[in-house]
Amino acid sequence: MERESVQERALSRIPFDPRDARIVEGMSRWMGLLGRFQVLAGGALMLTVMGIAIAYGTTEALATPSATQPADATPPLITLGEVTLEMLLGVGLAVSLLGALLLWGGVMLIDGAEDLERVVHGDELDRHHLENALRRIRGYYRIEALFTLLALAALLAWAIPGWA
Repeated sequence: MERESVQERALSRIPFDPRDARIVEGMSRWMGLLGRFQVLAGGALMLTVMGIAIAYGTTEALATPSATQPADATPPLITLGEVTLEMLLGVGLAVSLLGALLLWGGVMLIDGAEDLERVVHGDELDRHHLENALRRIRGYYRIEALFTLLALAALLAWAIPGWA
């Protein structure tokens, strides 16, 4: 029993030469930095959407309907058409989903980077940390693939008249 744990411990340590350790450490540092930027961007995007929704709801609740427009009011230079509440809700939900996916992908990258740091600087269980890091990186790339599919669907909906 004790012999198996010693053998398991010996097999769990992955030997790195100094150059390989520097490469993995540099990769984990950049992954962590990119993940932190993604978390900030996703959080800022979600907070912006929430702030706009709160501001819109507040102005709608406090707005008093005006009886008539003054006769001497000049018309706007550009009219974009009727913007409905359903359109605003759809755009708000899409941007919130984008923010949530950015946030989730950033967390996956940060966790993967921390696992790679443990592989380089840890004493034991390198194989376990490496498996965790690769699983999290796989999750990050799945999120990126979902981003790509959503962007392609949005592009098709915009480009093909009558499709959406």
